[in-house]
Amino acid sequence: MRRIVILDNLDLAPYEILLDGDSLKVECGPAKYTGTLTHWNNGAFVIKFPGATEAPTITTFEIGEDGTANNFTHEDFGVFTRVRGEEQGE
Repeated sequence: MRRIVILDNLDLAPYEILLDGDSLKVECGPAKYTGTLTHWNNGAFVIKFPGATEAPTITTFEIGEDGTANNFTHEDFGVFTRVRGEEQGE
């Protein structure tokens, strides 16, 4: 998997957006709780985490002039802002 971007919210652990083949994944916090991102409409994606009690949620990305995600808004957890200076990794 290749890290695309890290987004952080001061109240919650960071989210890492990862490219896994043709799929997008999200890893949350130090436990790296992993979910899938599926494109829904324009900059909106559905995040789905495993487990019967986890309902899918909508996340909307704001894309900057350079074509990268500046932040995203999670319908339950608020705004996560890009952590600048983090290198994309393998």
